[in-house]
Amino acid sequence: MQAAELEAVLAERTQQMSQAETTLKLKEMEFQRRVTKLQKEHAVKVATVLHQMAAVVPAGMSPATAVVPASTSPDTAAAAQGTAHLVSIFLSKMYDDHVGITFYKLC
Repeated sequence: MQAAELEAVLAERTQQMSQAETTLKLKEMEFQRRVTKLQKEHAVKVATVLHQMAAVVPAGMSPATAVVPASTSPDTAAAAQGTAHLVSIFLSKMYDDHVGITFYKLC
């Protein structure tokens, strides 16, 4: 009788392990789905910032040295210079620190 009880406990524990493994796989898949979604959202935000930066900084110029046209209002010029400067600091900091940067392809 002892062996039969042990076999029943073993079968129950095996089933519990199988269920736990299945649950873990589902959680991992959900986590990966969420990470992918966040990466795509981040890529869209980066593309938006780069697009806005391109609108502020003339082509071929560094964001740090960009000059805003004189016809621009002082408030707009200051905001544009500030934005360009912040983007320049951000980009240089990323490369100076040799941070592992991943550029995500938009699907």
